[in-house]
Amino acid sequence: LVFIWTKILSFDISCQSDLVKDKGQKYFLAFLNDPQVPPDQRVIACFVLCAMCAGPYKPGQIAALQAGVLRSCLRQLSLPEEQGPDTALLLRWLCLCVASCCDGCDAARVEALRGFVPGLDPSVPVQTRSGGSPGIPLPARSFPTSLQLLLKSAAPALRAVAVHALGNLIGG
Repeated sequence: LVFIWTKILSFDISCQSDLVKDKGQKYFLAFLNDPQVPPDQRVIACFVLCAMCAGPYKPGQIAALQAGVLRSCLRQLSLPEEQGPDTALLLRWLCLCVASCCDGCDAARVEALRGFVPGLDPSVPVQTRSGGSPGIPLPARSFPTSLQLLLKSAAPALRAVAVHALGNLIGG
């Protein structure tokens, strides 16, 4: 099924509406999250999720956001790229999926930054500078370091997609 949808979407991106209508993102997300599936096959599922949001196609972005695609991609971006070329390819497609989800979608940007920027997540307490002016917020955690670390990759293609993902994540 993953391979079939990859072929369909690579030839006709307008089929993304059928994918969203059938709630296909859940199947592809489960495939992407399965650690038993080799990275080269998870790339294909990541492509389908990325294509579902491409355009930007707002219904696809919202469906992906509600299914947890963005959180899954950001979590998997911590895979060590040294595990082989298939893992490096998966990392590139995870970045592209983050970029596609966040492209023009403020809800996705807020979700991606939730917990990393003070005030976006009410459950994360805002800290203030000790000895400094009260009320100056400090991040409870740093900006998503998984994307930042990819900027230091030896692979130029991986650095390029990390920059693209960060640009869409912060509103570029």
